[in-house]
Amino acid sequence: MQLQNLKMRSVVNGLSIFVSLFIFSNTFAQAEVSNNLKYCDLIRFSHYKNLCYKMVQEEGIPEYAIARSLLFIEDNENNAITVDHKERTQDKTEMVKRDVVVRSQFVAIVDFNKPSTEKRLHIINTGTFEHVKSYVTHGKNTGGLKPEGKNSFSNEDNSNKSAVGLYLTGPFYYGSNGKSLNLYGLDTTNSNVSMRDIVIHKADYATDDFIKAHGMLGRSLGCPAVPPEIMKNEVLVKLGEGAVVYLHYNGIEPVKLPSANHNNAPYFE
Repeated sequence: MQLQNLKMRSVVNGLSIFVSLFIFSNTFAQAEVSNNLKYCDLIRFSHYKNLCYKMVQEEGIPEYAIARSLLFIEDNENNAITVDHKERTQDKTEMVKRDVVVRSQFVAIVDFNKPSTEKRLHIINTGTFEHVKSYVTHGKNTGGLKPEGKNSFSNEDNSNKSAVGLYLTGPFYYGSNGKSLNLYGLDTTNSNVSMRDIVIHKADYATDDFIKAHGMLGRSLGCPAVPPEIMKNEVLVKLGEGAVVYLHYNGIEPVKLPSANHNNAPYFE
């Protein structure tokens, strides 16, 4: 509903579908998003382009990542997605199936094309398109200051690498890094993250002070770790269960899982 209201606001502001398509075809024809989404999804995303323009042009947030996230929400808001969840108890851990209801208020996008010394995590309010930027780590085997190509990412257990693609967030749990947020991968590039214990958690090595001391952020075992204050004031408050997260890297085109039961998420050429 929130995204439907955004589309109406876009039209009221004078962005008709014909004008949107004209701008989209001419101004953004060479953009990354047009190379990866099918034409029907380009048309649908045109509703949002004037609302996203500042974030893309001034903040450098990857347009494709925004498109994939918003179109997924548009297709699946308030629907339940069945995911593989790691159930953790004092006695054992086991993989189980659980349903997660998709929510639309906030999305989080990580741009791994930027080095760890830049604030490359964006938590975006889909109602106002205001957003908060933060540092975020990548896996210790993913690269140096920033990832260095397709082989730097992995969906394999014990790779200690980050996994790109579309995610849903699960419930919070208390682990070795304090209160953490479960993640569920919806693409072939990140389908094993729950089994791998890839979660959002706080880390002292994800802070500005660590950069000043070491020249870069520390490295995780594949988790997108964030500064403690961002975990407390942003992740714990705004994301929660059912939010959409997208980890992006240019040149890697995640494909949604064939077994995923979500509706018409953007397909790839």
